Formats: sequence, structure tokens, C-alpha cells
Amino acid sequence: MLAVNIGYSPRHAGSPIGLGPAPPRRGPRTTLIVLCVIAVLSSVVTTEELSASGGRVAGCQPKVIRVSCSRVGATAESIAFVYAGSALGLRRPTGAAAAAGRLWITNLAGNSVSQISLRSADRPVVRNGSRYGFSAPGPIVAGPRRLWVANTVANTITELNAENGAFIRTIPHIPAANSLVLSHARLWVASGEGNSVRVFDAHSGKLVKQFRRYGFSEPRALAASHGCIWVANQRTSTVTVINATTGAWKATLRSRRFRLAQPTAEVASRRRLWVANAANSTITEINTVTRHLVRVIRGDRYRLDFPAAMVLVGRDLWVANELGNSLTEIDAATGRLVRVLSGRTYRFDAPSAMISYRGRIWVTNARAGSVTELQAARRSVRSQSTSLRSR
Repeated sequence: MLAVNIGYSPRHAGSPIGLGPAPPRRGPRTTLIVLCVIAVLSSVVTTEELSASGGRVAGCQPKVIRVSCSRVGATAESIAFVYAGSALGLRRPTGAAAAAGRLWITNLAGNSVSQISLRSADRPVVRNGSRYGFSAPGPIVAGPRRLWVANTVANTITELNAENGAFIRTIPHIPAANSLVLSHARLWVASGEGNSVRVFDAHSGKLVKQFRRYGFSEPRALAASHGCIWVANQRTSTVTVINATTGAWKATLRSRRFRLAQPTAEVASRRRLWVANAANSTITEINTVTRHLVRVIRGDRYRLDFPAAMVLVGRDLWVANELGNSLTEIDAATGRLVRVLSGRTYRFDAPSAMISYRGRIWVTNARAGSVTELQAARRSVRSQSTSLRSR
């Protein structure tokens, strides 16, 4: 199970306004509006055109909706960008990664991966076709030069060159890959259906080892910290700790002590691990050195509602609330709430994945088929105000 409540809901256009027997005379302003509408409609690229062109869109840029809002107490205006439309091939986007100056988005319903260059002059590319073997692609992870995409229906992993998108290989026989993480030149894969964790050599793609005896029960999320791999088991609400070098079992963190409740996502720093709990909409913070509970982040003010993804940006932890259609920003050091982003401004619609890259945050909206981009400035020591700035 990748996520819940991410069904696609098409947006219906409003009914046209009825015209009287004698339509008004069109002036210069009306003519200009009509010409703008025609220009926008002519720039839309259909899926068939994408396939016919091999995935590359000639002369087409991403459709960007620029919206603005202001935060209470903020000194600068906040700007958000929303990428949408068929020019990006977004169809139930559920995974995101950044590498080699590009943003890579997996399209669960489109059997494709959308490639968006972070350089404004480059054009978007939609990679699909039998040569990639995409089949309901979901989880994705990026290394310095390579990408790995888990195909949840074909039970395979597609490996790509992150610099040019070229196909490298297909890794077979991986049932229900829920999460991927890179550590020590090894690719770790959590398989929910097989209740196992597999380790592959990141250079050759060969299987190094498979683990089944550590009490895995629908492993849903992986994270690497302090020389260990932290495996979140959704069914038993536990976290299994494995040595990242030897693969030896280190510990199993139980739900009662750590307040774990059907964990769905993880993110880690060098000394901290944050676990998102779907059942009670909380965040469990764990010290990865001592393996002690630091705190449980909860309460109405955080507006956590099925936290589905998390990222660390500077001193802040960002949480995507899939059912709440919002982002919660938390001070990573203290656990204090910074703010909650929600509303029509950001166009959040079942946010299911996030990625941070060079101070920016991209959020995939699975239901709307869009990506929201934010730029988070570093907060100063004296002030916790954060501004979102446009490119």
C-alpha cells in the first residue's frame, strides 16, 4: 500500500454564461482577453503528443500558476509555484527525487517519470515506454549520478542515469517495494508483501543479502542514520534497527515505549530520527545514538492529519498531511510549531511525497496531478519567521 485517499478526481469546468439575442460589442479589452485564452489553450500538450514525440515536449514549458500569500508576522510576501497540466505528464504523482540539477517525479497512474530541469531554459521530459519498464512507479531514490524507481505492479526496480535519464538496468523480483534508501553504496529496499528487506550493490545492481528473520511486518519506510538502517513496520507499529555495514540486528523499538502507531514515513539526520504515525497523526522523535525517545509531536495546533511524507530543510522539519491537504513546519531542535501552510494558495491536494533540494521544497499532489514548489529561507537565531521567495 503506497498511500490512501489518492484517487484522481477530475476538475469540472463551470457552465458557460448564456448569451442574449444581441451580444455586446467587443472592445479592445475583451479582444485581449480572448486572445490570451486562445494562447493558453494552444499551449496545452496532450498525452498522445507526448508519446508520439518520445516523451520530449518541443517548445513547451511547464504550466506554472503563480500565487501569493502573506503569513501573519512575516515581513516578506510568500510565493508558491504550482506545476500542473499535461505538459509535465503528471498523473497521480506519488514520488519525488532530486539529482543532477533535475527534479524527478513518479506518476503512479501514468506509468512514467516526469523530469523537470531546475534550469528554466530546459524543457520538461516525460520518460515512458517499454524500454524503462515502468509499471505503477512509486518510491524513488536518487544518488549522485543514478536513480532507482520502484515499480509496484511489475515488482521491479528501474535504474536510470540521473544526468541524462538513460536506462541502465532492471532489478527483478522485488514484491511491493514500499521504500528505498541509499547507504554506504548500497540500495536498501523494504518489501511490504514479502515482509523482508533486500540490500543491493548500488554499482552493479546485484543482490547482496535478504533479511526476513528480524520480525519485519509490512515494512513501510526506511531511513539511514548513525551507521544503521531504521525500518518502520506498519502492521506491528515497530522500528527495526539494522547495522548498515554488516546487516546485523541491533534493536527493535516497540510501540508502547515510543508511541508508534502504524508508521508510514521516516526522515533522519545524523543523530535524530522522525517517524510519522498514521493511526494517531503524531511524529515520534528518536535519538539514533542512544535509541531513546526524545519527544512525541502531537496536538491540535500542529494540524497533523495522516502525515505521509517528511523532509528536513535547514533547521526545520516539514510534514505533508495527506488528509489535511497541508504542510506543517516544525523546529527540528525544539519540536515547536513554526507554522501550517494550507488553503487554496498552495493548491495542496492529497500531498503524498516531498523532496528538498538547495533550499527549495517540492510537494506532489496525488489527487490533483500537480506539484507545488516552495522556497524556504533559513531562519535566523533570533527570529523564527520564514519567507517563501519566487525564483
